[in-house]
Amino acid sequence: MTLRLPNDKLQDLLDALPTWLQRQTCTKRELLSLIGTLSFACKCIPAGRIFLRRMLDLSVTVQALNSTVILSSEFRLDAKWWCDFLPTWNGTASFLEPNWTLSRDLDLFTDASDAEIQNAGTRGTSTTHASTAAPATIAPDMRQLMTLATAYIHNSVAENTRRTYQVGQTCYANFCSSYGLRATPITVRAAILFVTNLADRGLAYKTIKVYLAGAMHKHVELGYEDDVTTHALLQRTLQGIRRSIGDVRRPRLPITINVLRHLKESLRSWEGLCDHDKVMLWASFTLAFFGFLRVSEFTAAGPLQFDPATTLLAQDIVLSSVLEVRLKSSKTDPYRRGYVLRIAPTGTSVCAVNAFAKYRRSHCLTNTAVPVFQFADGTWLTRQRLTHYLRKLLVHSGIESAELYTTHSFRSGAATTAAEAGLPDWLIKTLGRWRSDAYQST
Repeated sequence: MTLRLPNDKLQDLLDALPTWLQRQTCTKRELLSLIGTLSFACKCIPAGRIFLRRMLDLSVTVQALNSTVILSSEFRLDAKWWCDFLPTWNGTASFLEPNWTLSRDLDLFTDASDAEIQNAGTRGTSTTHASTAAPATIAPDMRQLMTLATAYIHNSVAENTRRTYQVGQTCYANFCSSYGLRATPITVRAAILFVTNLADRGLAYKTIKVYLAGAMHKHVELGYEDDVTTHALLQRTLQGIRRSIGDVRRPRLPITINVLRHLKESLRSWEGLCDHDKVMLWASFTLAFFGFLRVSEFTAAGPLQFDPATTLLAQDIVLSSVLEVRLKSSKTDPYRRGYVLRIAPTGTSVCAVNAFAKYRRSHCLTNTAVPVFQFADGTWLTRQRLTHYLRKLLVHSGIESAELYTTHSFRSGAATTAAEAGLPDWLIKTLGRWRSDAYQST
């Protein structure tokens, strides 16, 4: 027996979902109504619940039912999944087949791209890869498992890492196309020639390693074994490249208390920003420094887009006698257990608590489920814009080598300042949430 959505309900969903792809905002009531309809459909749509999770997370970013919810890019990706799969995946088996299929007789695999499943099926152990094999008829329950497996594989790396890997994958595909090589599966010979080509083009050793990791990540996602990365000949090639071109790391200077004082004076005298933006930038500078923050922990993904599940929102900061900052996720917290920072006032001219209090007084938010740092024009503070204004202010203040300061300089400067103040290594490591001893080289 198979459960299916009635045709009228299916058509209503197919008519409504495309309009959600075009919307930028909605009320919480509208979003909950959509979630309720899709939740009902999950009874008949295999693996539908996994594509409701981010919608549910988005619904709790505001309190009142009439509050405005900003629809994220992740919401639209999940809505697109429903649009794509509703017409063909309407139906799930209520009873499993009585005959068991042994695991040794099956080979579960997925060919997954970053946006959708390119190909999926089963193959015997003696056949070739699925991209060259004829597609098989797949039972609904097996199809559901395959969809879940693809989603889990996709979520195995962070979105920022995936975007970085995409650059390496594109570079590898272009390399294979230029030299007439078969892109998949990646062979040891192809990997060696690829890294050699990158070195010949003048790329840094670290970049070569990242591009290779991106290409191999795609190789594994396609269902191939990774017997290439650890191959002795490839490792020797990489070692030879490192010895030949070096592993030069671009120097980065720390932003110390003294540099922060110069930045504050530069903000006061600079005419390139309105008062609101000056107050906002100073609040972000001091929070990044005293919180030992990574740039991804307090900036948005884009000037008009953000992920509420990971972005630091206005509601994540509580201002009292101290500053309480709730980090929902970070590089060292990929499973989003969360972490609360408590920053005390310093009683000096460089104080994160006073800076944020002044910013909050000048920036009245009706919706706290948005990124905390916002320019006067309504756009969010991003990594790129932070770097842009930081270097302009450093040049304006007369500090030399402004190009050697990055967004990471706040974090490294906090560690440097703490070490100079005599704090023990273990405490600095705890304050910065470092899992290794990398902080000692910042």
